[in-house]
Amino acid sequence: MFFQPYAEDLAARLEVKEDGSVLELACGTGILTRMLRSRLSAGVKLTATDLNEEMFQNAMGKFGKEENVQWSQADACSLPFSNNVFDAVVCQFGIMFAPDKALATREIRRVLKPDGLFLFSVWDAIGQNELALLTHETIASYFDKDPPTFYEVPFSYYDRDEIKRVVKNAGFQSVEIQVVTKLTGPTRAEDAAAGLVEGNPVATAIAERDTRLLPVITNAVAKAIKNRFGESPFRAPMRAIVVEARN
Repeated sequence: MFFQPYAEDLAARLEVKEDGSVLELACGTGILTRMLRSRLSAGVKLTATDLNEEMFQNAMGKFGKEENVQWSQADACSLPFSNNVFDAVVCQFGIMFAPDKALATREIRRVLKPDGLFLFSVWDAIGQNELALLTHETIASYFDKDPPTFYEVPFSYYDRDEIKRVVKNAGFQSVEIQVVTKLTGPTRAEDAAAGLVEGNPVATAIAERDTRLLPVITNAVAKAIKNRFGESPFRAPMRAIVVEARN
């Protein structure tokens, strides 16, 4: 719903020689990994990583052994790779979760070859992503105090001047930043709400407060989506920031 349109966008931006190497960070369930593997030459070595082992194990199951994908658990702030080994490092909606973005960016530059590319996307402000804002506000309406705040995290790294400063300070020579607007994939409101609430870390925060509220809030989000975007299947606008930094 969210990641496929931007996975297609990122993969289309990446040009790597036939015997090159690409590192993907925060691969999650492998949506961008699939786009990269399908688009890159068969000879390109693709290494897909995630900090959460269960995530990349889930992704691994979607690929055959012949598809030339290497899998590894990796922390972006302490990458388990030698210096100057990758032609490109790609990350879709993961950098904003790094606890030290400056350190992670320096680590990424360290593992890149000279003239290597760091290509990544982050969400624009939550106010520019109406579906996320709608979900966040609906969830908060069920709590008089201390509402879950998880949705603030994925939408926290959107200041383009700050992003450029961090990337430049890490030593990258050129930085291009573009705001990219897409539509979500067509989705049923009920399925979207299930993913936005129960298939999201915010579910843990809700359950810690009152487990009985999970289905109630999920239904409320589905209703709010229908009220705002119409009956299923619906599509909603999204806005992200895509960064291309050259070593």
